[in-house]
Amino acid sequence: MLRALATGILSSLALLAVAQVQQLGTSVFRIEARVNLLANQFALEAEPNQQGSLLRNVQITWEKFDIVVTYELPRTEGEQYYEVILDASLDAEKLPMHPDDQWGDVGRVVNEGGTIKQIIWTGLLDRYKQLDGNLSIQLRVGFWGKPSLPFGVDCDNLPVFTNKQKLPHYIIAGIGAGALGASFIVGNEAQDIYDNQYLAESFEQAAEPFYQQANDKRHQELILRYAGIGLLSLDAAWYIYRSIRHRQRLKTFEEFCGDTVVQINPYYKSRQSSGGSQLGLQLTYRF
Repeated sequence: MLRALATGILSSLALLAVAQVQQLGTSVFRIEARVNLLANQFALEAEPNQQGSLLRNVQITWEKFDIVVTYELPRTEGEQYYEVILDASLDAEKLPMHPDDQWGDVGRVVNEGGTIKQIIWTGLLDRYKQLDGNLSIQLRVGFWGKPSLPFGVDCDNLPVFTNKQKLPHYIIAGIGAGALGASFIVGNEAQDIYDNQYLAESFEQAAEPFYQQANDKRHQELILRYAGIGLLSLDAAWYIYRSIRHRQRLKTFEEFCGDTVVQINPYYKSRQSSGGSQLGLQLTYRF
């Protein structure tokens, strides 16, 4: 009983892990610059340092007392998104950032069109009167989404191998079996011509057309036979492959997405007598 409960809990946790959006990757871009706000001076001092491959073509420029950051990200699909954070420090001391000072593609970013993204860090004159020194700018990106399951399994769609999907196999098998059956019919016709017409003629010149006719049918028989065997063999191999893959997809679905002996649900109960409430998780299991 305890083993079943433990197995159910682990299965439920695995299911929750798959169903929930998780961080799938990160990337960080850092660059150093010498800045003097009052003198309107901004100069990059070193080559940028980047970790991770999510960020692409990052450019940082100084435009009329604003810092403009342009970058590119891979496209997102479904529920995927990026969490983009821009922060900075002056002479190794972190600068306070106000959300209203950052415009554009910052925070939660969805990239479905593959366009260039831009962040404008503005309000520098209002926020930092003495912005003079070594400025370190850091652009951090987190990639979020549901983790993919093996064999392309989607928890929202039960893997199936329907008769409609099997129909091509039935058609190919029918053609292969038909070709194989026809080869026996043509072979019998060739043998019949050889035995009853070619051998029955006494003169070779008169028998030659029957021999040629029987020989042609024998060639037809071989072509039909090998074609039928080839189609049946290829169809069987293809069907076995698809069947095995379907079982693997179904097993993966049952392991990560199917019903388990344990269910974890939010729990809320209000107590009218005391005016309080209870909030937590409700664990339900069956044996």
